Amino acid sequence: MTLNREQLLGLGFRSEIVSTRAGDVRVRVMSGAAREAFEASLGRADNSGTIRARWLRLTVCNEAGELEFTDEDIPRLAQLDADILMPVFAAALRINGMAPASVEDAEKN
Repeated sequence: MTLNREQLLGLGFRSEIVSTRAGDVRVRVMSGAAREAFEASLGRADNSGTIRARWLRLTVCNEAGELEFTDEDIPRLAQLDADILMPVFAAALRINGMAPASVEDAEKN
């Protein structure tokens, strides 16, 4: 099926709920703009130690798909307990096709 302009622009977002010990978190596939922002931030010295927090900033959303955090939240996100941060980060990588298994599968195809 070939999508026309309206169909393509009307596509929703994909997300899933991640359970943590503190409660559930919705994680979405990054928008194109979010992915560009992440890639542009790679290698900047001021981002040292915050890669997981930056992923949460660009993928944790509400039911409407709107991101819950801003760049100003990154230092606080980086301070979350690892047992909260890691399951959300792992899900964000996986649904965005960046988990090691996702990358291996893409390379096979």
